[in-house]
Amino acid sequence: MKNLIKIFLSKLGYKLNKVKSTENHLTYLKSNFNIKTIFDVGAHHGETALEYSKFFPTSKIYSFEPFYDSFEKLENNISSITNVKTFNIGLSNKTSSMEFNINEGSPTNSILRLSDNAPNTWDNSGLNHKNHLECQFKTIDDFMSKNEIEEIDLLKIDTQGSEYLVLEGAEKVFQKSKIKTIYMEIIIGDTYVGQKSLSYYLNKMESYEFKLQGFYDLTFNTKSDLIQLDALFIHKNFINKI
Repeated sequence: MKNLIKIFLSKLGYKLNKVKSTENHLTYLKSNFNIKTIFDVGAHHGETALEYSKFFPTSKIYSFEPFYDSFEKLENNISSITNVKTFNIGLSNKTSSMEFNINEGSPTNSILRLSDNAPNTWDNSGLNHKNHLECQFKTIDDFMSKNEIEEIDLLKIDTQGSEYLVLEGAEKVFQKSKIKTIYMEIIIGDTYVGQKSLSYYLNKMESYEFKLQGFYDLTFNTKSDLIQLDALFIHKNFINKI
């Protein structure tokens, strides 16, 4: 599988390098960047916010979670953390009320509907849709403008297949090069209707003038299919400063 990934990346002009097991995206970012402003998009119960608050204690973390049940747990889990602000909204490509799909496992909730093949992809027969709710969403462009936020040092996106919609809602910010780094989950296995491919995201980030720094947390199913990974991208303006 690793050789197939290398071949695929080489065709796109990338090279897969081995990363020490003791390294992750947080140690890399802490060593090379002054992380002051973080957007935690798809905060769920605050798992990422808690981790980031420890690594970047002087940063300001904005955590976004549209599903109210998860948002309540998020608020409770970070209640003693002073550098995290929570918002009961999601981020997408438009500012409006949108239909949000609620599934048996709350980490899989998404704007996108689960595909019929999702349980087979993830070896999980319980990966099923329950219902849908109307939730509030904003764009990064609108949120930053309204809250007078000049730039984002780290944009983390984990929105279960709809990461591309979050990117579409930041066009003005991308044009002004106001985002330094992006850490994004990319689902490869057939999971959501309308999800984008790995090549789509690599090409899209290239169009925004971001370079791939590395892949992290590769996930395989029992058939040894690569079904998910995280990717760290760095804007070209900051590559030479590392």
